[in-house]
Amino acid sequence: MCPTPPSHARLFGRITGEGLLVSEFVPGTRPLAYHFPRRNRIMAALAQAVVVVEAAARSGALITARLALELGRDVLAVPVPVDAETSAGTNALLRDGAPPALGAEDVLRVLRIEPGPAARLAHPGGEHGALWRVLSDAPRSVDELTGRAGMPVARALASLSHLEIDGFAVQCSGGRFACRS
Repeated sequence: MCPTPPSHARLFGRITGEGLLVSEFVPGTRPLAYHFPRRNRIMAALAQAVVVVEAAARSGALITARLALELGRDVLAVPVPVDAETSAGTNALLRDGAPPALGAEDVLRVLRIEPGPAARLAHPGGEHGALWRVLSDAPRSVDELTGRAGMPVARALASLSHLEIDGFAVQCSGGRFACRS
C-alpha cells in the first residue's frame, strides 16, 4: 500500500503508527486503477452508510454506492447543481430514491441515531449556521451579532428565532442572545 495521493504520506504514516489500515494488498503495492473498486468494496462493507458528495456519471463513488447497496447499507446523496460536472451520478442516486443528505441530521436519521445535545449543537444547518458561529456563552446584542455574521438585521432576527426554536440559542435580558448551554 502506498499513500494516494503522495501528499497524504504524513497522514498515512500517522494511521499506520496509531491506527489501522485494512487492505487486500501487501504493503508497497502501487495504486492501480483496477485496485480502487476492491478498496471501495472494503469501505462499503465497513460503513453503516455511504454518503455520496460528488459523482460524475462514471465514478468510483458510484461504485462504492452500488457495492454498499448490494451489502444492504444505506446510501445518501448530497444534492448538487444540475449543471455541475460532478452532478450526473449524484443526482441519479437522488432520482433513484437515495435520501438527500442536507446535513448531519439526515445521516443520523437514516442510521436511527438520536442526536444528543452536543451533536445537535455541533452544526446547525443552512444559513442559520453563520449566525450560530458568532454566538457565544456571553450574551450579545443583535447589532453585534449581525456585524460579526455579516448579515442584515431582518435575516439575523429570523435566524435567531429558528436557532431559539431548535434549541441552539437562548434570548437573554435586553434582547441579547447567547448559545444555549
